Amino acid sequence: MKTDFENKLIKLGLSYQCNTDGQYVLYKKNVLNSILNAQLICSEPLDESKLGSRNGNVIQSIGRFKLRFQMELRVQDFIILAFQNTNKHCVDFIIIPTIELMKRLNKENRITTDTQEIEMVFWLMLDNQLYETTDMGVEGEWYYLSKGMNGRMADDSSRDYSKFLNDW
Repeated sequence: MKTDFENKLIKLGLSYQCNTDGQYVLYKKNVLNSILNAQLICSEPLDESKLGSRNGNVIQSIGRFKLRFQMELRVQDFIILAFQNTNKHCVDFIIIPTIELMKRLNKENRITTDTQEIEMVFWLMLDNQLYETTDMGVEGEWYYLSKGMNGRMADDSSRDYSKFLNDW
């Protein structure tokens, strides 16, 4: 996944420096003051039978991430979550400004001053909609993620991360 990410950066005309913790400094070639800091976090191994749908929703792919809240994470401009799209045989990226991610996590009461690490699970649906599904029970899945005539209840909520999917 790291190689896919770095190849995408080169394709976009960006140069980068990386340390061993997945922290990147990105900059456009020959452009002064266009520096961004990003943290790449790759999906953890997962058991789809435990993290997948229990209501028959068809999922394109699942990403499971552990975010550690050291100071380095909080000073990044972007958090980039990479996961394997098993349906399309490629790597997908969730590219989200750190401020936006922290706002969403705070809104869901997921982080406190004592929080050192949290787990996040994302489902990429067949229609390329992306939802954060951590700790969502059977009833929640049915209510929020079952697609009705007017879409899903989770659309445009703090669990909807679709606009950050591969948003380079």
